[in-house]
Amino acid sequence: MTGPGLVAPPLDDRPQELEVRIPKLLRAGLLASSALMAAGLVWLAFRGAPPDGAFDLVDLGRLLAAADPRGVIGLGMLLLLLTPLARVAASLLYFARQRDRLYIALTATVLCTLVAAVALGTV
Repeated sequence: MTGPGLVAPPLDDRPQELEVRIPKLLRAGLLASSALMAAGLVWLAFRGAPPDGAFDLVDLGRLLAAADPRGVIGLGMLLLLLTPLARVAASLLYFARQRDRLYIALTATVLCTLVAAVALGTV
């Protein structure tokens, strides 16, 4: 983004490895979660029985063990939720390899905040 006082660095100064891998990671997470949710919905439709109602992600293991299609849908939703976390974790690993202490600290703070928000159920 450019504007008054904001100047984008030249393309040669940007971390190309990060700019290539992060979109691939996000795309893979989105496609995998979409495929899981679609498969669960198709399975639910062909099962013929109405769903037993809403469920929490806490019930995910039980639903998957019981071969309930809602478990597959829930797994897709969980993967979709974890995809942005994986993006931040990948950035953290990149900055750690670069030994960039400032960005390690900033990215670790963001990752911890996101993990806490997910764990507390506020996201």
